[in-house]
Amino acid sequence: MATKDPSKLNQRELSRYNKFWKTLDYKKTGQSKQESFTKEDIDQKLEGYVSVKPEHYCSMTRGSMIRYIDDGKFRSGGVLITNGAPKYLYLQSPFDKDIRWSVQLSDKQETLQIYVKDIDDIREDRKKAKELKNRIDTGESVELDMTEFAKMAETIELLEETERILRKDVTFLNTKNKKLEDIIDETNTKNEKLNEENSNVKHKLSQLDTKCKKQQKKYQDLYSKHKKTINELDETQQEFTEVVNELDKTRETLKSIKKEYDMLQQISEFSN
Repeated sequence: MATKDPSKLNQRELSRYNKFWKTLDYKKTGQSKQESFTKEDIDQKLEGYVSVKPEHYCSMTRGSMIRYIDDGKFRSGGVLITNGAPKYLYLQSPFDKDIRWSVQLSDKQETLQIYVKDIDDIREDRKKAKELKNRIDTGESVELDMTEFAKMAETIELLEETERILRKDVTFLNTKNKKLEDIIDETNTKNEKLNEENSNVKHKLSQLDTKCKKQQKKYQDLYSKHKKTINELDETQQEFTEVVNELDKTRETLKSIKKEYDMLQQISEFSN
């Protein structure tokens, strides 16, 4: 695939371009913030999360918040956007939708532990955070340390990103559903046309069947007449044969009479 000239990129594409090259040039120095978490920090980060066994990875729903421990190292994780269990999970940062990564599952059965916070739990946290914000906005005195405030802000941002993903899914499903409805309407229209054509064909077949029956009756009548004519011809032929035989007999008789006449004529002449 051809690479675009950076000078021709729009602002969004340029931002992704810069992030990509920063990632290639990145060299880790020292210890990251999440690698410096104590056990108490990790327990606090996992509050409200449930440990998931490998055989249940496939049941995790899109939009859930995932955190995990990989080779003993805690990872803050992100929002689940593709569940490819048992091979992988595809996550997105709840704070920057352009940052995405995969967590390999198939070769880490012994060293990987997944924790999930369901979307319903996230909504409940947001509800509590909103209630707390309303109390603050109305001037009510509220004791809130920075850790709890950061957790509230993180929860709100996480839910907003999760809801954005879910809205995208709903939009996609609505579009797909609309296309399916259009296909169903088109199919129903075609079926109605086919039924109409089928009805017309049946009507024409019925007409042809009636004509065939009439033609068959005519043929049967003609056949009967033909058979009767043949019988009459046979009878005529027989009568003709009988007449011919009679004529032959008459001819023989006439010959005999003539012969006798000739003899009598000779006798008469001799006598004279």
